Amino acid sequence: MSSGGRRSRQVLLSTDRSCGLVLSDSPPVTTPDIITIIVVVVVVVVVVVVVVVVVVVVVVVVVVVVVVVVD
Repeated sequence: MSSGGRRSRQVLLSTDRSCGLVLSDSPPVTTPDIITIIVVVVVVVVVVVVVVVVVVVVVVVVVVVVVVVVD
């Protein structure tokens, strides 16, 4: 399961980088503020989701290890 999680995170990172490259290559002239705000919000949401997933995975692994060691 951990390998699958790592793969999905790598895919997310690669998509973020590609989106950033596309946006940097063709900066919009019209309403850049709205697009910038949307991009920032999306990036923040993705980062928060990834951090929460990592924390949950770490907590689950620690709990499983503790239960196995105690038993």
